[in-house]
Amino acid sequence: MLIAISATDRGLGATVDPRFGRARMFALVDSDTPEEVRMLDNVGNSDQLSGAGISTAQAVVDAGAKVVISGRVGPKALDVLSAAGLEIYTGADGSVSDAISAWQAGRLTPVTEAMPGRGMGRGRGGGGGRGMGGGGRRG
Repeated sequence: MLIAISATDRGLGATVDPRFGRARMFALVDSDTPEEVRMLDNVGNSDQLSGAGISTAQAVVDAGAKVVISGRVGPKALDVLSAAGLEIYTGADGSVSDAISAWQAGRLTPVTEAMPGRGMGRGRGGGGGRGMGGGGRRG
């Protein structure tokens, strides 16, 4: 089974990148031969102003991955990955090799809904959601 792990650099010793859509590359590892790794360059997708998660998810699907391991996955990327039937896991840290070991040992939690990332869940225009809670002057 092909596993795609978001990575900051090349090889099994590279650090797991906590960002899915903005990861510079992915380590692609076959679970039957985890000592062998090939890299998927994601620079073209990660540098997009918008839609990085969707295009990254499609690239991972097109590469043949069945499992994704990353720090967090946005809602649109999660939709693409889920629609393609991929398993998504978060909670990995350390090296790519560490992430594979954690997945094999069942120490990673499967993700079924998107995790808020930077800027998500704050409302329109980045506001803090203060609403009409008072504090204003009367008439």
